[in-house]
Amino acid sequence: MLDAKIGKSESLREYLHSDGKLEKLSESPLANCLGINILLFTADGSLIMKKRKRVAFRVGELDPSASGTVCRADLSISPITLDKMQYFREALEELGITPFHISKVTLLGVTRELIRGGEPEIFLLAVTNLTERQVEDCWQSARDKHEAKDVIFYNFGRIGFENLDNDQKKHSFLLKVDDFLEKHLKNASISLLTAIAFWIQYRLQQK
Repeated sequence: MLDAKIGKSESLREYLHSDGKLEKLSESPLANCLGINILLFTADGSLIMKKRKRVAFRVGELDPSASGTVCRADLSISPITLDKMQYFREALEELGITPFHISKVTLLGVTRELIRGGEPEIFLLAVTNLTERQVEDCWQSARDKHEAKDVIFYNFGRIGFENLDNDQKKHSFLLKVDDFLEKHLKNASISLLTAIAFWIQYRLQQK
């Protein structure tokens, strides 16, 4: 959409980035808009993903468990800390999961979304105490259920959580990642792959 042109007019990307470079966040018109992406796992190690449906772009791709944009209303909690991140509305609206079912929120990383013209994006990791079946039941009654065609799971098992304190465990974890990519790389969105990359880095650096 950023590259679309009508007649001889400039595209939105050309208008915002005439020199081909991103502005500093302190100068960017997109600086006050924060994208959020959450990798949410069930207690037994299943990664929850959404198959996109009625959305503006990337239709049919697999997305992180919850994603969207943080607005002013989300900042009513003061001070904002990672243990309060689970109250962001996106996880509730898209999956129908209440904050009481989400814990262990961890910051994975921050990027700038080039496809959206440099919008800042934050990536989080969280765990729910719900099972796959319970997550599906919540999603069926979610307010924004229409945004996803389906909810997809991939079970990483215990290796997705336990400390990778030796080479054998790291090898087992990376084999599981390879299997995940073999099954889902073709349909994964950029946001999902970015979140997975951050998560892998986080897991391998954990002590």
